[in-house]
Amino acid sequence: MTKVIEDSDNIKPESGQTGKLPFYKSPENVSPPVKPLNKGSKMSKKTSSNYEPNIPRKVVDIPNSTIMRSSTSQGNNGEQLIVGKTITINGDISSCKTLIVEGKVEANVFDVVSLNVAPGGIFKGNAKVTNAFIAGDFDGSLETTKTLEIAETGKVNGDIKYQSICIASGGVITGNISVKSEIDIKK
Repeated sequence: MTKVIEDSDNIKPESGQTGKLPFYKSPENVSPPVKPLNKGSKMSKKTSSNYEPNIPRKVVDIPNSTIMRSSTSQGNNGEQLIVGKTITINGDISSCKTLIVEGKVEANVFDVVSLNVAPGGIFKGNAKVTNAFIAGDFDGSLETTKTLEIAETGKVNGDIKYQSICIASGGVITGNISVKSEIDIKK
């Protein structure tokens, strides 16, 4: 069933209606607009509540966390520097226990215990560290006094000196590579 509404002059408005079509109502029959609460009204006063929602904190999920070496077991007490994915740092970095590179670092690094270059991270420069774990790109001079680990996604290029090395299947190392003797004799 179809009902056609015509806009003609034959239709007479009922009481409370205006205009040519019967569904228009006059402004006096429309409810007033809602007014905002005044500062002095009862509804605007803040009421104190003892309700505290019990929402657990979200644990941050680090993707592929097995690739990154944890420095918490070494007892670093928060002495670490994390360069995020969208961060670029240039300069010298020293005196931190752990340097984690997820973004881009162009620097000279010394007096650092552990250098971790995450997948997608880029390090360019010179580094003299105790341990290095490379899962991203490293380009420059790298000297480790203990271990150098290269993950399956890691690429190391430059002058590399290490005491012990571990390269995962797929890891790449190019450049001048030498084994550092256990005892360095200074002249």
